[in-house]
This record gives sequence, C-alpha cells and structure tokens, in this order.
Amino acid sequence: MTTHRYLPTLMLAGLVAVVAPACAAQTYGYRYPSGDVYRDVERRAYDRGLRDGADEARNDVRHGRSFSFERHSEYRDADNGYHRGDGEVNFYRRSYRQGFQSGYTEIFRRDARSYDRGVYGGPVSGGPVWQDPRVVNPRGGYVGSPAAQNGYRDGVEAGRNDARDRHAFDPRRASRYREGDHDYNDRYGSRDNYKRDYRDAFQRGYEEGYGRR
Repeated sequence: MTTHRYLPTLMLAGLVAVVAPACAAQTYGYRYPSGDVYRDVERRAYDRGLRDGADEARNDVRHGRSFSFERHSEYRDADNGYHRGDGEVNFYRRSYRQGFQSGYTEIFRRDARSYDRGVYGGPVSGGPVWQDPRVVNPRGGYVGSPAAQNGYRDGVEAGRNDARDRHAFDPRRASRYREGDHDYNDRYGSRDNYKRDYRDAFQRGYEEGYGRR
C-alpha cells in the first residue's frame, strides 16, 4: 500500500527532472554545438573576426589612430556572421573576438612599421600618419584612402578604354566619375568626402591610362 501511495509522487518528480532542463534551455537559449559542428562554428567565427580585425587595423593605421581593437563596435558586438543555427551566441563571440584581436594586432603592427619606414607615404621616423590621398606613389599608383585607390584604379581603366576606342579625352564622361562612389563602404566615413577623393584620383588615373602623362 505504501509503495502505491508514493508512486504518483515519484513519477511526478521524475517528470519535472526531465522537463525542467529543457524548459531552461528554451527560456535562456543555451544551445551549444557539438562535435564537427562545434569546430566548424568555432573556425568560422574566428576567421570572420580575423578578417574584420585586419580591416579595422588597416583603417586605423591609415588614419593615424592609436592601437585599440576594443574601440571598434565589431569587436564589442562580436556577432558579425552569426546565425541562429550556430548555437549560443556567447560561444560564437568568444571565437570571433579571439580572431579579431589576432587579425587586428598582426596587421596594425605590420602596417605601422611600413608607415614608419616611409612606405605608403609615412615618415621615415615617428608614428603612422594620415597620407593625403591626392599624392601619387612615384612607383606608380595611388596611396592613401580607399576612395583614392579605387578612383585611381577606375580612372586608369576608363582612360585606357577611351584611348583604345579613340574617344576624346574626357574623364567626366565616365559614369563612375559622375557617380563618384564606386566601391564605397560606410566604414570609410562620409560619402561626400569619399566622392571628392575618388573623383580627384579618377582624373589622375584617367590621364595615365589615356597616355597624357
């Protein structure tokens, strides 16, 4: 009799023990990948962080900023490339931040040394400085901002095409010059500033491509 009396209570306790962890997992979203999936998410998060960190380091050196990967919202948020199927977001963030810090550190130190040696228009001694994007590299091409690099490259191509097709010399005819924002990214800053530097570099590149230099 005693056993039968307590049997419903024991069954209820066992049911609660099974259901409670599942409810907690649904409530808090704690889902950790396992096995090959775990390693794939970890690798993907690290690689995305590595690329983003390298990009931000290049931008910081180019603008003469101090070393600080923590200033960037990408590092603080640490969820670029994250998908709901990747499991618990904090697991993804740990690997992303490790990759970001590694990529940022390596590229910042490498590019800062390049500026220090006078490459990319930097000083022979002293810290990295911002290079005026309107300065042409004596070895060919543009140095400086992404806008200048993109504009110069597109200008050379447009100039060569016009010279080949025997069109009159006119960089302003090109649609990319008129639009002025080819390959623009909001991480480059103001779109208006980008257009100004892009068009200036485009004209210089066009002159070289057309053969007027």
